[in-house]
Amino acid sequence: TSDLIKVGEGFEYALQVNLVSYPWHAAVDYMKYVYLYGFLLMIVCMIKTIHTTNKAYRKQEELEQTRRDFTNAVAHELKTPLAIVRGLAENMDEEKSEEKNALYRREVVRQTEIMDELVKEMIFISKMDSNQIQLKEEMISAMELIDNQMKKIEPLINEKNLNVRYQHEDDFVIKGDASALEKAVFNILENAVSYNKPNGEIVIRVDKKGIVIENTSDPIPEEVLPHVCEMFYTGNKSRSSNSKHKGLGLYLVKRILDMHGLKFIIENTVDGVKVEIDYYD
Repeated sequence: TSDLIKVGEGFEYALQVNLVSYPWHAAVDYMKYVYLYGFLLMIVCMIKTIHTTNKAYRKQEELEQTRRDFTNAVAHELKTPLAIVRGLAENMDEEKSEEKNALYRREVVRQTEIMDELVKEMIFISKMDSNQIQLKEEMISAMELIDNQMKKIEPLINEKNLNVRYQHEDDFVIKGDASALEKAVFNILENAVSYNKPNGEIVIRVDKKGIVIENTSDPIPEEVLPHVCEMFYTGNKSRSSNSKHKGLGLYLVKRILDMHGLKFIIENTVDGVKVEIDYYD
């Protein structure tokens, strides 16, 4: 509202203005954007929460499935040597020949060694999965590492009359845990010996870039090759039948080398199978 007011004889006037405002109208108009933003933020948070929950649930399901698969695989692998031991023990009760009983006893010992090795490997895998293994950091000579592990399987090398050739220009130095790397190298070399042909050959090449181990074994089928480092994978029955590790050997190798930042490649060659170990570029 406005009024003209006479203020003196000179007919001077002043304009008086009375304003009536409603500030809550402006506040409500402004708050609608706040409410809209809050609503949209709530929707985004809900979607994010649902996605995270579903992801965690799927991860838990995968872990549970892996646990079930691992338990079933272990039970299956232990079942065979246990059945053999039981059968041998029953035969020893009925067998009168001391010569045959001595043979049975040796086989019992061999089967218990297989089970013992399997249990040790499962314990090692369990420790890796639960981050209980603290890797040491020491500078390790690959040539010395290989020499020490070759001495352990020398009787098997002699038994199969294998020719072992060393080729080295320089040493490959690895920064890591010696005991863990010994397991990996031992499994690789044992495979190179176990799957080798009688009177075959193993070639070990070492230089400052890495390690290459070749052996004259039957080639791995192409459909099996991508899976050889999977736990308990036995796609190639002819190769897995003589393996002491029952599908854990190369799985352990891959896990240990991964922990050390090392690349592990296994492939067929014209004469057999080749393994390469080196650092990622």
